[in-house]
Amino acid sequence: MLDLTFLEEEQIFGDNSLEIFKKYGRKSAITDFAILLGGEVSDYFYSSDAYFKGRTGNWYTKTIANDYEIYVVDYTGNVKKVCYEFKHSIGFRPTVTYSSILSSLMNEKSDSFENEKVNFGEYPQWAVDTNDVFELENAYNNGILKKTGKIYTTDTYYEPWSDRNFQERKHIEYEYKGRKYIRFVGDYEYEFSTTLSNNILVKNNQIYWIEVKPILWIIDKKADIALSKYILFSGVQFKNERNYDGDFNKAFIKQFMDNYFSKEILINQKYLKNNQFLEENNENLDDIFEEATLRMNQINGKVKTKTL
Repeated sequence: MLDLTFLEEEQIFGDNSLEIFKKYGRKSAITDFAILLGGEVSDYFYSSDAYFKGRTGNWYTKTIANDYEIYVVDYTGNVKKVCYEFKHSIGFRPTVTYSSILSSLMNEKSDSFENEKVNFGEYPQWAVDTNDVFELENAYNNGILKKTGKIYTTDTYYEPWSDRNFQERKHIEYEYKGRKYIRFVGDYEYEFSTTLSNNILVKNNQIYWIEVKPILWIIDKKADIALSKYILFSGVQFKNERNYDGDFNKAFIKQFMDNYFSKEILINQKYLKNNQFLEENNENLDDIFEEATLRMNQINGKVKTKTL
């Protein structure tokens, strides 16, 4: 299992902040999936990415500010603010030790000696264009989409300032014309008009199709850190009990990443005869990594995909 965590405030804003922030900055674009899960998105600040996909969000550090609040990096990337640990609208940028990522899964594109990018793992990220929404929905209604056997888990939406226990929501992955997607039915809408990168409004009961894409990480080899380039998800409380004491291993978000996220980004397609996903306790971890390695090598063009 990947030991995912978040960065310390000092690694981002301190005198000895990571080199990657000197190159890429601290502000981060937020994915459409994270927005649909309740993440706040700015209409005024952008990362270096394409226009609508470059809109930024707020993201958590793991550093305690006081008994009830955590330090957060704001939309601009320049302000360190504090937010309640149960506020679900703050996004998450997971980090992992660079050395723990298997080298065979990497497609390194060097920007400089110490700053690189790598694709590792897969996760729902960006909404498809309007025309593709109609095509996918038609295929879904006609039963011609193929289930890959993979499922992604999130929390169920609730009001931004409410404090309640985790209620898991499952998202089935489908394959269509060689690409993978999840179907998301909106369960809230913003007080003010907010759109996804495809210019479709976030609305209650609206149907969205989100494409599953390789996760892009930015690398600081000197610090042995890989940080997700984008805010990948939101809608999960940092801690669902009060009085965070700074021990990240006790935070609920750590449990969520250990129990769900870290496994779901790695586990590839597995089928039983009835086309259902094999339970983890029936799996061999070496087989999981072998399949993940093959899949990511195919994505990175190192292995040709077999055709039937």
